[in-house]
Amino acid sequence: MIVCTVGTFDLLHVGHLALLEYCSTLGDVVAVGIASDQVVNSFKPNVPVISLDQRQEILKALRCVDIVRRYHELEYVSSCKELNVDIFVIGRELGQQAA
Repeated sequence: MIVCTVGTFDLLHVGHLALLEYCSTLGDVVAVGIASDQVVNSFKPNVPVISLDQRQEILKALRCVDIVRRYHELEYVSSCKELNVDIFVIGRELGQQAA
């Protein structure tokens, strides 16, 4: 099973880690979509502190993450279809914004 989540993952913290580790309990492969600065600017007032390249490198180094993909627009369906994702997990912050 492929599990996917998305986020900015700027200034990686224990909440991020908890989300990623939870995803790893749901399936065999964890795919993470990481927001570009342009995407972040569309819903947050400031660009990330950590560069996109560095955020991607940090996520790739985590043993609970198998795939890291950048996304450049607020659209997740095409990536999920491309990866044949079985489960899409939304973190708390994103879920609160959508409510």
